[in-house]
Amino acid sequence: MLRFAAPSLQADDRLDLSRLSSSERDELTGQVRADAGAVSEASFGADSYGGGKDLYRVANLYRLATQLDLDDVAAGLREQLVTQIDQWTDPEGCGVSGTRCFRYDDTVKGLVGQAPSYGSDEFNDHHFHYGYLLSAAAIVADGSDELVAAWAPVLDLVAADIASPEATASFPELRVYDPYAQHSWASGYSPFADGNNQESSSEAVSAWNGLARWGTVSGSRSTAELGSWLLANEAVSAQRDVLDPDLRAFPGFEHTIVSLNWGGKRDHATWFSADPAAPAGIELIPMPAVATEYVAAGGKRQIARVLDEAVPEGDYAVQFGDYLLMYRALASGSQATVALAAARDLPAEDIDTGNTRSYLLAWIMARG
Repeated sequence: MLRFAAPSLQADDRLDLSRLSSSERDELTGQVRADAGAVSEASFGADSYGGGKDLYRVANLYRLATQLDLDDVAAGLREQLVTQIDQWTDPEGCGVSGTRCFRYDDTVKGLVGQAPSYGSDEFNDHHFHYGYLLSAAAIVADGSDELVAAWAPVLDLVAADIASPEATASFPELRVYDPYAQHSWASGYSPFADGNNQESSSEAVSAWNGLARWGTVSGSRSTAELGSWLLANEAVSAQRDVLDPDLRAFPGFEHTIVSLNWGGKRDHATWFSADPAAPAGIELIPMPAVATEYVAAGGKRQIARVLDEAVPEGDYAVQFGDYLLMYRALASGSQATVALAAARDLPAEDIDTGNTRSYLLAWIMARG
């Protein structure tokens, strides 16, 4: 019998803003108003990954507005989010929205977004995609029995697609998660000589955080407990195997992190970019509140080593520069101060589509 354990990790989607100074609070209030003013129907994509990230971005902005007592801003954002999530969760499916919806694949036994992306129609990355939707819905529906009742019929199926606790006629057991490896796999059909792989450990962690939060908000204890179990194990694997791996047995491997874990090898690369910031950034995105519990486990020395490789010139105006600044803020209070100054000046085009400057600033301020 194989036994393994992981420290528990409390699912969390709320930043602690209690220690912000009055000037920081004023600055953040102004930024939230500015970012909220830019949200419109055109802000939301239709594919299951981009659309999910858009919902997550605006949901975090909505949460900040409620925390800052910006009732007018929060009300407007909530209305837009409800309109969007209503489309994704309409029991009538794709006959209403046309694209922001799911269809069931009876051959592979699972839900597929009508507008697929990154091979999601071949069952790639489902936990990455659907984790954003579950996270956003949990934030918006928190405390609303009406929204839970409206959204649960579809969202519970979305949750079952990536994490059914047992095999059923409709879904396999734990489609993407491998208890033996203690982490998820991202490729649906795995057509590779080196087996399956996973690139973004952080989006996997975020997905289980969203699953646990949706379970709590919707009143499903079993979903919340399963999400918490998956969260704890994925996070410890991400810390041990990706962000702070023991590579002493591989002296020829000269990198600080492992950004692609395969069944047959480990690699420092990404599917999308050769930029040095990409391998680190893809292991941080989207930096939910729960990330602070495992991302910094390697300590300030490992954070410095990772950043020296990711941004050797100290220029964060790169893809994922926002998440790298959030990572830097975990090193120490003085590093958080430096990161905050850089975040204020970071070009808008270098803020990820799942993020806002408001959330970036708030995340770093909360570390100060």
